[in-house]
Amino acid sequence: MLEVVQTIAFISVGIAVWLQIGRQSIQIRLQTIQIEQQIKIAQADHDRKKKQSTIELCNTLEGQKIFDFIDALPKEKTLKVPTIISDEKLEKDVANCLARLEYLAVGVNSDVYDFKILNLLCGMFLSKVYRQFEHYINHARTAEGDHMTYKEFELLVQKIDKDREINPNQTIDEDASIPVMNP
Repeated sequence: MLEVVQTIAFISVGIAVWLQIGRQSIQIRLQTIQIEQQIKIAQADHDRKKKQSTIELCNTLEGQKIFDFIDALPKEKTLKVPTIISDEKLEKDVANCLARLEYLAVGVNSDVYDFKILNLLCGMFLSKVYRQFEHYINHARTAEGDHMTYKEFELLVQKIDKDREINPNQTIDEDASIPVMNP
């Protein structure tokens, strides 16, 4: 009889240990699920803030009169280097404009700002500006002896052009993008 009681006690202890292990396993799994959910929430919040700050940045460019400055320039496809460097104020304004756009490009290329939002809001404008100042950019690189001058801006424009070539009718909602019509 003593052996039966000892066996029952031993089995009871074993069951209690297994129940404790099972309870701890469930708690660990629940904590893992909570952590995964918190990571998803944090990522979604980060993405939203990144998009919001990209929109604010584009509005800031407008507020800094960069768009007005570009629109006021001669409507040539490419602004000639002699035209720019012969006017000290124009050259300073062009350099300031390109410097701001370089900062913007660094932010986008380093994933601080959202490329897709920027491309939708002002991608065509940035591409146009790069083309308009491309000769001056090359001149500045040669004059400064630095092939990296405005390089981030150049890389951003290449990325914009490539994305627009692949997705010519892209909208923010990929499901709502306008299909390409083949004539």
